[in-house]
Amino acid sequence: LPSSPLFHTSITLIAILFSSNNLQTRSCYQQFRMKFATTAGISAILMVAAAALQLAAMVSAADYPKAETVWCAKTSRCSDAYVDCPAECASTTTPNAKGKPNCDAPGSACYDPRFVGGDGRVFYFHGKTNEVFTLVSDPNFQINGRFIGHRPAGRPRDFTWIQSLGVLFNTHKFTLEATKAATWDSIGPRRAAVHGPGAVERLLYVHDKDSFLHSCSLSSWYSQDKDIKVERVSSKNSVIISIRDKAEILVNVVPVTKEDDRVHKYNVPQHDCFVHLEVQFRFYKLSPRVEGVLGRTYQPDFENTVARPGVAMPVMGGEDKYRTSDLVSAECGACIFSEAEDLKKQGNVVDFPTLDCTRGAAAGSITDLSFFLQAPSSPDFVTSKYPAAMKFVVTTGVIAMAMVVSALHLTVINVSAAIPSYWKTEVVLCNETSSRCMGAHIGCPEECPSTRRPNAEGKICHVECDHPICNAGCRTRKPNCDAPGSACYDPRFVGGDGRVFYFHGKSNEVFTLVSDPNFQINGRFIGHRPVARPRDFTWIQSLGILFDTHKFTLEATKATIWDNEVDHLKFTYDGQDLSVEEGSLSAWSSQDKDIAVERVSSRNNVIVTIKNKAEILVSVVPVTKEDDRVHKYQIPEHDCFVHLEVQFRFFHLSPNVEGVLGKTYQPDFENAVAKPGKAMPVMGGEDKYRTSDLLSAECGACIFSNAEEQSSKQGMGIYFPTLDCTRGAAAGYGIVCRK
Repeated sequence: LPSSPLFHTSITLIAILFSSNNLQTRSCYQQFRMKFATTAGISAILMVAAAALQLAAMVSAADYPKAETVWCAKTSRCSDAYVDCPAECASTTTPNAKGKPNCDAPGSACYDPRFVGGDGRVFYFHGKTNEVFTLVSDPNFQINGRFIGHRPAGRPRDFTWIQSLGVLFNTHKFTLEATKAATWDSIGPRRAAVHGPGAVERLLYVHDKDSFLHSCSLSSWYSQDKDIKVERVSSKNSVIISIRDKAEILVNVVPVTKEDDRVHKYNVPQHDCFVHLEVQFRFYKLSPRVEGVLGRTYQPDFENTVARPGVAMPVMGGEDKYRTSDLVSAECGACIFSEAEDLKKQGNVVDFPTLDCTRGAAAGSITDLSFFLQAPSSPDFVTSKYPAAMKFVVTTGVIAMAMVVSALHLTVINVSAAIPSYWKTEVVLCNETSSRCMGAHIGCPEECPSTRRPNAEGKICHVECDHPICNAGCRTRKPNCDAPGSACYDPRFVGGDGRVFYFHGKSNEVFTLVSDPNFQINGRFIGHRPVARPRDFTWIQSLGILFDTHKFTLEATKATIWDNEVDHLKFTYDGQDLSVEEGSLSAWSSQDKDIAVERVSSRNNVIVTIKNKAEILVSVVPVTKEDDRVHKYQIPEHDCFVHLEVQFRFFHLSPNVEGVLGKTYQPDFENAVAKPGKAMPVMGGEDKYRTSDLLSAECGACIFSNAEEQSSKQGMGIYFPTLDCTRGAAAGYGIVCRK
């Protein structure tokens, strides 16, 4: 309060009022001052009494003190906020019955080893016995894990568990190891509830080559510079490791039990119970390019391609990429750790804040605030001319004014704290002269506040300036293969009327997908024909776009084996190869801004925007082994048929638009093949829409012309307003039909 400009202004005005050297002014205002001060004094007393009563009621209602209150430092997101601990975990120092790794929560690594990634999806990483792999590698810290295990006779791979962790941060090295045991020394259930799961301590620690050991529940150890802390959750075999501003690791030591051995058929030998670690990580400020077996799942554009519905045991690869020579080695194929001074060079970070009510690795401290109020120093403020009662009421009045100002000040703070959720959202200006919402400023929804950066569900803010309501919605930036205008799989189209149909085409031939007077989109098909099959299996491999006098191509490059780390997109513009830098949100646009390409993720996902004509969401995917098995494609080993999944959005189509997909947007189009009950409606028209080249405008039904006057002669364009009735994956776009 003393630092508030409003407070100082109020005190100064009061001081001036009561300290005028003009005797006439003092005489004129004497009665006013007396009344004002008396009223303010009474108000102050009433305010103090009301505050005391309210405080007593709050204390009584809360049965104080049951839960601790934590103060968040000014450098945090919750600056100066007081946060109460929940009743189920009321203390930041004394744990409840939990406080150990949750093996079903994001950031966990348990069992043999079963990980839960930063995206919440389960995957397995087997590694290899007695080898070390990098779990997390960030510019300012790295965590490695040593795997132990064995291979039963006749089994192609090892059963493995995480036996130890090596943590590198700043210039320090810390290791945590589960020691080997032939049998696990268990104790009775009553003592286990008090002392922990094992009678023998199985944890060994080393910090910068110095080993240490501590026991007793809630005992703690700190490094000299307070950068790392080890705290026991129970007297033995359960700890929490806190690395300041970087990570918190919940660790539990367990054996492979006889029941585990029986259920999973480990065939564990009698001389070793494979004591290992169950861990759960919480990270605070990861960089966007974090790496590691677990770390990569925290990348903003990470896609888990193995953890798909129906896959019982999704196994993640990367052994060669993340293998390292030693538990405290920073070297691996993808490691990015550097020492403390390099941290200052990092750009924006991805913050994964966690509220840990059981322990609080980075829990703030409770701070007592004291306010000091000093009266103005003017010698004429209160003189001996006034009686003692006057001095009392004047002083009380000043205090009351200060309390009122304080209340106003805190109100302003609370109001300003409530505003950011609005101001953090972007506001989009519709500046297209032909749009319905011309000149409107449209705010993005809170659930997707940005038009460029996706939220946790991968959605961004999308403003449709031609929408009759002039509002914004959330949508994904990748194709929705079940939405109108999509073309995916082998190839399965969803027409402008919302109905599904198939168009097989022919391998290595080009067909016109959309032809309008002012633009045209062709697609090259790839595929193969198994023995004794009457037609080809086909997929869309590339797109050719003609608009005005320009030509643009987008191609999925061929690959024998699919690799997520390789970009399979190739672009050309007006006959010249085009390079769009890899990396999420990198973009390219033509000199006249008529076409733009923006990457949605680092690789293999883009949005192509043709000004006032169309928007195309593109993803590059392979034909997977599961696809091959289900559909009996009989894919040869030398080709995984990398192809495109696309979704088109058109802006001003003419009534006589043509093409495999385009004709479904005609006002009087009737889909004669997509009838209810028909499993696979196949649309014909190969001869009608076949063209000689990816950038050719000639086909039996094509109507594209690059002459501007041709477009101006067309009648009114068809406007397809969007109806967002589901808030679905691609904003639930539908078609509004009017007679």
